Amino acid sequence: MSLERQLAASGPKTGMLTKPTLPTNGGLPTNGGTYQAHGSEHHGPHLSPWPLVLSAGVTMTLLGLFFGAGILILGLVTFIASLVGWGWEDLKERFHVTIEALGETWPFQRIENHTLAIWTFVFGEIGLFGPLFMAYFFVRANSAITGFLWPLPGQLHSITIGAVNTVLLFTSGLTMSLALIAARRGEQQALKYSLLATFILAFLFMVIKGFEWSELFAEGITFGTDIAASLYFVITGVHGAHIIAGLIALVYLITKAFKGGFTPQKHVGVEVFAIYWGMVDAMWMFIFPLFYLV
Repeated sequence: MSLERQLAASGPKTGMLTKPTLPTNGGLPTNGGTYQAHGSEHHGPHLSPWPLVLSAGVTMTLLGLFFGAGILILGLVTFIASLVGWGWEDLKERFHVTIEALGETWPFQRIENHTLAIWTFVFGEIGLFGPLFMAYFFVRANSAITGFLWPLPGQLHSITIGAVNTVLLFTSGLTMSLALIAARRGEQQALKYSLLATFILAFLFMVIKGFEWSELFAEGITFGTDIAASLYFVITGVHGAHIIAGLIALVYLITKAFKGGFTPQKHVGVEVFAIYWGMVDAMWMFIFPLFYLV
């Protein structure tokens, strides 16, 4: 008997290197080193139009800041609709497919894809808020040269209202942290109540901020009044837009929590939003003292 026939008859031995057999249905290797066939999970279509719609909404919103309220409103509506549609489809679990591991993952092999994505987003937001704060510091540093008199603390913005909003927003950060702890422990009731508390506190923050803006408009202080007013409306407006986006995301999280969609092993949505909400709180740590206290 030839050597090839003897090896074939004996079968695979322990420790022998064998060549993996590729599936015939076009599968690819997954994180565990095995092959997962395409189409083996039936969760509906894998493609979604909402990321593209969201990008279009953001683009129109930014263009609307320069070309008129019509484009701005259309962009905001498109942006909000994309978030609602995306969340609704996720609640239906349309996109739960095996993540295919292609190429080297170092140094992120122990980091969830969603966690890495939200941290990348946070650093991008630093690139958004950073120039706005730098513009503020540039104007303040040169106010003596230009002769512009910056408003004194409490002259333009109520310190009391700003302090109340600070307490509300920072408390919402605490309740969001409690929601994450509850999700990790599998405490469903605590998760629901913490998410609801976060939503209520953030909503109250926006109500007070809207009242604050309306009071300024009633006094004739608008975007074009002076550089101090322009910086205030732009920076607090961008921050407020992030809170509105967070409120929409919280509606999705609360709905999923009440459906029992989060477990100790499956709560990435809560963790991602907790990171995002921490960034929103951190930005307010700069906004409050810069416009209300100094």
